Amino acid sequence: NDQDRNKLKVNKEWLDNINITERPSASLCNSPNICHEEIIDAVDRAWPKLNKCVYEIQLPPKTEILELLKIVLQNDIFEFHGNIFRQRVGIPMGLAAAPWLTDLRMFEIISDILNRFQYSKDILMISIYGDDVFIIFNKSERHFMEFIKIANSIHPLIKFTHTISNTEIQFLDVTIYNGKRFLEDNILDVKLHRKPTDNFQYLDKSFSHPNAVFKGFIIGETIRIIRSSNNEIDRQQEIDLFKNKLTQRGSEESEIEPIIKGTLKRSKHGTLIYEKKKTRKAPPLVLTTRVIYTNQFKNAVFIG
Repeated sequence: NDQDRNKLKVNKEWLDNINITERPSASLCNSPNICHEEIIDAVDRAWPKLNKCVYEIQLPPKTEILELLKIVLQNDIFEFHGNIFRQRVGIPMGLAAAPWLTDLRMFEIISDILNRFQYSKDILMISIYGDDVFIIFNKSERHFMEFIKIANSIHPLIKFTHTISNTEIQFLDVTIYNGKRFLEDNILDVKLHRKPTDNFQYLDKSFSHPNAVFKGFIIGETIRIIRSSNNEIDRQQEIDLFKNKLTQRGSEESEIEPIIKGTLKRSKHGTLIYEKKKTRKAPPLVLTTRVIYTNQFKNAVFIG
């Protein structure tokens, strides 16, 4: 339905269970070079919805937020080849709110593209994360190129590149493809995608890190493989590759095996669930002091 189709989010569990016949899948990416005025106006338009959210602290007045945002965006400077420049387009990468501000404006732009696209009802799924877009479209590539044409003409500073395939496509760190499960059950498979530039520079065992650090990143990478691969064969291939690269970095197989084996006992569903950290009230801050009553101290305290 329209509500599901316009959910601009990524859900690997949903991708893992989607049923699909021979429909083109497209992956898009863009460079969100957005003017400062656009960002400020987007926040202004979104303010009624933002104001309805519940915050731990009181939300400042809109006029003050917009003024502060203007000051931050229009006073970002950087050095290049010994010269100082002021950034006039785009959001500073170091700004904590940069992803959310960019997403706010990009949501408006994507919504505008969908409203102009005459075959938007044939978009079965659209998911966006940062500057990557994944679309499942229920018409031909010729029809979809109209979407690309609209997307690349809607904003002078934003251009989309695209990849279209009926067999497999990369989105974020996964490859979505027509595997064995697709042939048998008409459900897409997913597996971990590694960029060609990945040189597997894991922590060398000779580094002076605590053992907990080495164990932690091995667990983390194994969980990533579990999350991103539903096919047992694909998962095992990635695990074997991971073990091989770890041994090349000085780790012993006898150390690696128990950690990975224990992590593989986790269910894929369990690794996809975000677990909220349990917070406890911090103990009161108690400071103890010791005063040495020297003659100088006595004179300073009791003078006059």
